[in-house]
Amino acid sequence: MTALAGPFLIACAILGLGGIAKVVAPLPARQALRTLGVPTPIAAVRLLGCAELALACAAFFTGGTILPILVGMAYLAFAGFVAIILRRAGDTSCGCFGSAATPPSWLHVLVNLASAGVAFAAIGIDSLGTVLDEQPAAGIPLLGLVVVGTYALYLLLTALPVLFAPPTDRVRPFTISPGAAS
Repeated sequence: MTALAGPFLIACAILGLGGIAKVVAPLPARQALRTLGVPTPIAAVRLLGCAELALACAAFFTGGTILPILVGMAYLAFAGFVAIILRRAGDTSCGCFGSAATPPSWLHVLVNLASAGVAFAAIGIDSLGTVLDEQPAAGIPLLGLVVVGTYALYLLLTALPVLFAPPTDRVRPFTISPGAAS
């Protein structure tokens, strides 16, 4: 089960980051829900963010049987949500990380499905303390890899779709009109 510890901890960290983003910047998630016809008050989006953060923290530190199942179910719901956004309104943000500038992508759906798979495979995982006790150097290398992996996955979900999104505004080339040269 220790082999799944790193990927599971990364999935929990990404879930927690998404929760924090919804608490701090709930408007993109609210807009995404409204785009799908779900009228959602800001307080409900913030409550969802708090629930995501609480689940992520509990699963990150305790593991067990129930929490990985709940994390997996959350990721399946997110995958479905992003897929629906892509099919109905592909030009709006999913609001997952508090930015209206991040377009949804099929990569996001795949990452959510992979995270769900990791969470379901991690059912029965030991608590963080036990996992770290089993690691060399008190688990510091594992925690370092979790931080790097979390950041890499965050960039994959937020920066890569923006980088490959089609341009929305055309920039007119700079020209000097003949009468302006005098």
